[in-house]
Amino acid sequence: MKLIVSYKINGYIYRIIINNDEPRVFEELDNILKTVCEKFNNDVKEYVVTRIKEEIPVGKITPIIAQASNSLADYKFSEDKNLDFIIKAMLNTSIGLVISNFIDSSAYKEEEVINAKNPCQNKDFQILQAVTEWQ
Repeated sequence: MKLIVSYKINGYIYRIIINNDEPRVFEELDNILKTVCEKFNNDVKEYVVTRIKEEIPVGKITPIIAQASNSLADYKFSEDKNLDFIIKAMLNTSIGLVISNFIDSSAYKEEEVINAKNPCQNKDFQILQAVTEWQ
């Protein structure tokens, strides 16, 4: 089971991806909440857990972007051949860097399963109870 744990502290959102078998993943959720509450002096404003329903490798999308890069040869950016060559080289390099960053990335289709406001102050909030309600 693959889950994404997001927690909000002082306006910043932090995310942790956990991937484990079902019994262990619930222990990890509880440990993450306890650790975050202790580390940030119970200042966690929001604790959200989403289950990853589908993982989509972005690398499958990049050939479309690469094709767009090849079509740059069809455009003329400057009458000066040297300047035109430099502009196209810079654009191709930039596009290549963007593609290389995306090639190993994934997009996720998520389903929210737990959403707790101020979980550290809420003494009644328990991960196991939330998990039972979610299942």
